[in-house]
Order: sequence, then structure tokens, then C-alpha cells
Amino acid sequence: MRRATTNFFFIIAGRAFQVVYALAAMRLVTEVLRPDEIGRRDLVISTTSWFALLLISPVGNYVNRQAVEWHFDGRLLGSLRRFSAFVVGVAVVGTIVTTLLQFTSGIGTPIGLGWLLWLVGGSLLVGTLTNQLNGVLNIVGFRGWYALLVNLTSWIGLGLSVGLSIWRGRSAEYWLSGVVLGQLLVLGASVTLFRRLVRPQGGVTLETPRAAGFDVRSVFQFSWPLVITTAFYWCQTSGYRFLLAGLTDLRNIGLLTVGLSIASAPLAMFDTLFTEYYRPIFYQDIKFSTASQKARAWGQYASAYFPAIFLTGVFVAVSGPLLARVLVSEAFRGVAWLALGLAQYPRRGRSSVPHFLAGGRITVAWPRDRADRRHGRHDVLCGSSAGA
Repeated sequence: MRRATTNFFFIIAGRAFQVVYALAAMRLVTEVLRPDEIGRRDLVISTTSWFALLLISPVGNYVNRQAVEWHFDGRLLGSLRRFSAFVVGVAVVGTIVTTLLQFTSGIGTPIGLGWLLWLVGGSLLVGTLTNQLNGVLNIVGFRGWYALLVNLTSWIGLGLSVGLSIWRGRSAEYWLSGVVLGQLLVLGASVTLFRRLVRPQGGVTLETPRAAGFDVRSVFQFSWPLVITTAFYWCQTSGYRFLLAGLTDLRNIGLLTVGLSIASAPLAMFDTLFTEYYRPIFYQDIKFSTASQKARAWGQYASAYFPAIFLTGVFVAVSGPLLARVLVSEAFRGVAWLALGLAQYPRRGRSSVPHFLAGGRITVAWPRDRADRRHGRHDVLCGSSAGA
């Protein structure tokens, strides 16, 4: 009981600082950057998120699913090394594909190739590893360190973004560079802490089924349904920006993104708070578990999540203009009306999204034995498609 209370305190305290950060970041970016620069920033982010969501996020979810069991039997560090090598490969592929895009169709905004490769490759490599290591620390029980590292990443990145933009130029390139540099500074601390804190736990009996490892077959079986849902999610949340780039100017893209953010930011804050507290509990409940135990754990998770996110969405829908006055500068307040209609569709921009709720999170309970897999593959596909 005491440990649960302590964990909850760490999450609440860490998330309180994250809420302040989210409010400050949205306000500062609209104060520092013009709407057209925010549009340029978002097109670069959309390019990065294509690789991150379709190639890295499903595999990262597999790592999260297995982290508790790997931690128990001493394979966590080795599996994370293999995941890191995979991320390096994706970053290399991302830079190659981005280079081809730059010399053919472009990404919808003028930007130097050096800047584009630095921002896309750096975000894929540094951002992924920092966020994944910090997230695994939370899942295996080091919640205090997780809260500290996440806040350091956010606040250092924000400070560097504002500082570079004011010092060097108020452009998307310098703003995003600050974010990447902040992640890079914290990555070293995350790796050092991980090596010192993560040790095999023991206590796994011989009768306990051995967890699947980080091998091609296991990762692919878990990840391919998530690739389907993340593809739809990318189209919904990022892909439309490339379509708009051919129909309107960068200023309107920036204004639209800010309007969507007014609607989604409070929902994302709640969703992150909920998952940061409950996801480690959920993964603890389903470690070395049977199919019925997985179903029971998922039912408890869903019964707590869905009513709460619905009420949060109602709150956002009726308070759009007020949120705009708090969250953005005066030049962007005309888009507050978007929050009234779009808040009906709760969504967030990271690994825990409603598509995963209806589809991807089903795969965290991916069956181990051959008989379960024959039925499980169909069930997971149906769930993922329904979520999308």
C-alpha cells in the first residue's frame, strides 16, 4: 500500500510539472514563432513521425510489453541493446528516404538538406532512445527517476528551443534543434541510470513460461497489427499537413495545428497521466499470465479509462475559447473554435492513442502458445482494424 501511494505521488508530482511544461511550451512557441514557421515545424515533425509511428512505435510497444518479464529473468539490458541497434537502422533508412524526398517531391516547405537530415535523423535516434529508456524505467518500477528524467528532457528542451530561437533566429530549425539537443543531454543520464538500476529480479519459477525474446519472429508477430493502426493514425494526425501544403500556405497549416492542439492538449495531459500510472500496473498484471488473466486486466484498464477520457473531452468541448486565452498568444486565438468541434475526438500524439485502445492494446496480451496464436492472430487483426 505504501509503495502504491509513493508511486502515485511520483506520477502526480511529475505530471504536475509536465502540465505546466505543456502550457508553457504552447504559449511560448506561439509567442516566439510566427504561424508560417509553426507550419514549417509541423511538416518536419510529420516527416519524422512517419518513420517513428510506422517503424519504431510498434516495436517500442513490444519492448514495453515484455519489459517486466525481461527484467525478471535478466534479459532486459540485452534486449534493449538489440532495440537500440534497430533504432539506428531506422534512423539510417529515414535519412536516406528523406534525402530522396528532398530531391524529388520535397516535404512541402523549403529547408536545407543538412537541417532536414539533422532534425529527422536526430529525432528518430536520440528522441526514440531517450523516451524508450525513460518509459521502461517507469514500467519496471523506478517511477521517481522516470518522473525526473522526463521533466528534465521537457524543460531543458524547451529552454534550448526558446534560447536558440531568440539568439540565432526565430525559425522552425532552431526550435526543433533545441528539442533534439535537450533529449541528447538527458540520454546520457538515462543510459547511466539504467545500467545502475536495472538488475535481474529473480523469483521466476521453472514452471513459468519463458517470455518471448527480441527476435525477428516474435517482434513481427506482435508489431504488424500495430503498423496498420499507426498508419491510419499518422494519416489522421500528420499526413493531412502534406495535403494542405499543396492547397494552402504555411501560415494556415500553422494556425490549423495550433487549433487542433488547443483541443488535444488537455486530453493528452489526462491520457498521459492515466497511462503513466496505470500502464506499469497493467503490465505487471499480465506478466507470465494466462489468456483469461490478460482479459481481466484489460477489462479493468478499459473500465477506468473510457469514462474518464469521455468526461475530459466534454470539458474541453465547452471551454475552447477559455483554453485559447490561456494556451496561445493573441495572434492564434481566432482558431479556438476548432476546440469546440474537434475535442469530440479524443486523441494524442504518442504511443498511447485511441487506436491502440481498441486495437494495439489488444496485442499486449498476444498469446504465447501455438493454440492461442491460431485464434489470437484473427482477434488482434479485428481489434486493430476496428480501432483504426
